[in-house]
Parts: sequence; structure tokens; C-alpha cells
Amino acid sequence: MTGIYLFSVSYAGSDDGDDSLFAQAARGGDLVVRAGYFGLCAKRGLGPGAWVCSASAFGIKSILGGETSRQDPLDIVDMADRFKSGVVFPGLLWAQD
Repeated sequence: MTGIYLFSVSYAGSDDGDDSLFAQAARGGDLVVRAGYFGLCAKRGLGPGAWVCSASAFGIKSILGGETSRQDPLDIVDMADRFKSGVVFPGLLWAQD
């Protein structure tokens, strides 16, 4: 169910010559992370590839292995997890008019 999500964040993967502190920190990032009602999904790179899904950021990081710090210098996995746990409320799926 990686095609149904509420929030997606990724590293752009382009080098447009931006030398800001934020752009420098993001260089080398190679993840796409999506948050849905019941969990997170992530994959390496912007192209085609296998998605890994879990209910938490810890699960995603465990599946991806020790390379997460290099692939995710801005910690977007935790950002998506905070969005899922702080904003998303699964009860809305069953709300009626």
C-alpha cells in the first residue's frame, strides 16, 4: 500500500549549486519516506526500487540497517514518524457524517 500515503519527504537528488547550510547537510541523502495512517514506508533513491514498511521509525531504520545515518543526514525518517504519531489520527477513517 505504498501508493496511499498522507505525507512524503525525500532528498531532491539534484545539485543546483546551492551552498546553504541546509543544502550542504542534505547532500548524500538518498531516501524517500512516506507516512500513512498505520505506518511508514521508505526506499533508497528516487528511482524504482523496493519499499520497506514498518509501523515505526525504529522498524524502518532496523530494516535499512546501519547505513541509515549516511543515507538520511537530516533524519527524515524520524520527521515522518513524528508527523504520523503527532498529526495523523486513524479514527478519522471510521468517522461518519
